[in-house]
Amino acid sequence: MVIGYLLYKVSTTHRVTRGEGIPGEIWEKKPSRLIANGPNADTRNPVYLGHINFMLGLALTLHSLLAAILAVVIGVQFHGRILKHEKRLAAVLGQQDFDYKSDVRRWIPGIL
Repeated sequence: MVIGYLLYKVSTTHRVTRGEGIPGEIWEKKPSRLIANGPNADTRNPVYLGHINFMLGLALTLHSLLAAILAVVIGVQFHGRILKHEKRLAAVLGQQDFDYKSDVRRWIPGIL
């Protein structure tokens, strides 16, 4: 849980300070630049990954099947959101986004 929360918090702070963004997603606002350093150097979605890790840690800590199911459901929802977001980024950032996607995995570094 702690690792998931820290990844979520550090990634959000990094996005706000380095990416000139805000903590939440505003789909109407176009990104001004790609954030490819910090937590985003290892995974394209560190905020979502941190959130899911927190939820899985909560499920393990509480020995809760419901929390585990919620973590999976949230993960599936996040994945759908990411797919939409990636299309938008490709349209806005072009080759820069393509190169980033070629170098950095969507979810787990070196695997997915």
